[in-house]
Amino acid sequence: MGKCSDVHPGPVNLNLLHLQHTHRSLDIWRLGGDGMLKCRRKNPNNEDDLPPLDLRMDVGVLFGLPVDGDAVISDVTPSPDMSWRSYVAELFGRDPDPKRDMNGSRVRLSFIASCALARLPQDVSADDIQFQVLCYLVHLFGGVLFTDHSGGLFHPIFLHFIRDLDSCGDYAYGAAVLAYLYRELCKTSKMDVDEVAGFINPQIGIWKRLNELHMILNGYLHGHSYTSTGGRTLPVFRTLLDGLGPSQFVWQPYSLGIIFDLLAYCFIGEHVWCYCGPLICIFIVEFHCPDRVARQFGLVQSIPVDVVYSEAEHNTNLRGNDKIRWIQKHAASKSIWAQRLDHLFVGDVIVAESAVPEYHPWYLERTVRFISRVGVFNHRIDLMFRQISERTQVVLPDVSSFADHCRDFVS
Repeated sequence: MGKCSDVHPGPVNLNLLHLQHTHRSLDIWRLGGDGMLKCRRKNPNNEDDLPPLDLRMDVGVLFGLPVDGDAVISDVTPSPDMSWRSYVAELFGRDPDPKRDMNGSRVRLSFIASCALARLPQDVSADDIQFQVLCYLVHLFGGVLFTDHSGGLFHPIFLHFIRDLDSCGDYAYGAAVLAYLYRELCKTSKMDVDEVAGFINPQIGIWKRLNELHMILNGYLHGHSYTSTGGRTLPVFRTLLDGLGPSQFVWQPYSLGIIFDLLAYCFIGEHVWCYCGPLICIFIVEFHCPDRVARQFGLVQSIPVDVVYSEAEHNTNLRGNDKIRWIQKHAASKSIWAQRLDHLFVGDVIVAESAVPEYHPWYLERTVRFISRVGVFNHRIDLMFRQISERTQVVLPDVSSFADHCRDFVS
């Protein structure tokens, strides 16, 4: 049967997972990696690594964020005689203290909170209401949607999109949130990173798509948190994920009954759910690839098209880049987004098989097949009992039945 150490966890072909050499799964495979990810948001919670999916539909349906609209990108920078500090002071009527209220270009959310009215008076003016809304939106952006690793800091570059309340609804914030989250998830996958930022809420809901596994985990983890068990729940998670079968994942979580009960704004932009192309969040460009998860849209999975990977593009950030003209830098991506209806993924509706025959071997070459060596061991045992069952079902039906029971027990 061979040793578990002889098994390659994957991927065998590296033309898709370009950064596998720094991925935390490699550390887990070699050393068992028992680290836990911390979720950075206004009220931090701890989360383990979560399986990525196409979340565009989730962002629109679950949270009502607009996934269609103008790209969230702008060339706004302080003029030569201004700074981000003076830009903030112009909007909020107070100068933030450079030591207490700022860190470089970024502003503390506590400063924004101090600018807001503690309570709206009965005769409140329209201007005061608009100002309160602006303060709220800053907290929504900096504390929920676009959190970073600083703990309560907000970059003023986002103010351009919310300072005019009449036009702030024109932007595709859902697309920008996904671009930001995809970048964060990629950074978080590295071995030496222990914290994830961005709007993590859509990812948390993915556990409910794991069907029986979700129920098993809920039952096991009741009263058995990561900290109370000294981290012993992590191996359980990983072993169960390694044994995940095709029937244990819900590709289409939104039944017609759920869809019909949702408010209309949850579907604004559904015509671009299958958009294939770049998502933009100011300095970030990340590709949206629904052709990699066709079954989520009820379509037959075929081999997806290759996406050109740029290491320089992938490492771009705001640090030291205050004067970059982002619209010019990302002109090609912005042009594709402007013509997004010409870049929609179209596939065959699932009638029988959910994937073409050549997809499975293509996928297995390019994915991480096993997270842990325990998962490999269970896989080998399962294969052994399956072979016994198949070879004895005619001449020794009792042995075949026993092997099937053993497989069920192991799985």
